[in-house]
Amino acid sequence: MSENAITRRSFLAGSAGVAAVAAGAGFMSFGAWEQADASGTKDVESHTAYSLCNSCSSKCGFKGYVVDGKLTKMIGEPGHPHCEGTLCGRAYGYASIAYSEDRLTDPLKKNAKGEFEKISWDQAYSEIAEKVKSII
Repeated sequence: MSENAITRRSFLAGSAGVAAVAAGAGFMSFGAWEQADASGTKDVESHTAYSLCNSCSSKCGFKGYVVDGKLTKMIGEPGHPHCEGTLCGRAYGYASIAYSEDRLTDPLKKNAKGEFEKISWDQAYSEIAEKVKSII
């Protein structure tokens, strides 16, 4: 077995670490969420949205609570056939990807030095379209 091989034990340990980081990376605790919701501050925009988790092939349904444009709480959808009202730890950890410092938000292209640099979306779409046309 190679030294970089992922075992079940290392995967579970890593998942627990991701969940711990996600818990401290801007997600509100349930108590804090209830307190903020009860205060009824009028300058805070909040709503709920229904979605599916993309962490695995089950695509469990959930209701997400969004406060000022940020997902703050997820609850499994009771009527969904796979999750039946519960979500796994992977689902909660997957939601933190949107707020990760390492998340790519701009298209990148390798320059002459072999390093990635940001390019505009218009440039990225244009270059992709040119390559698709040449393939066709």
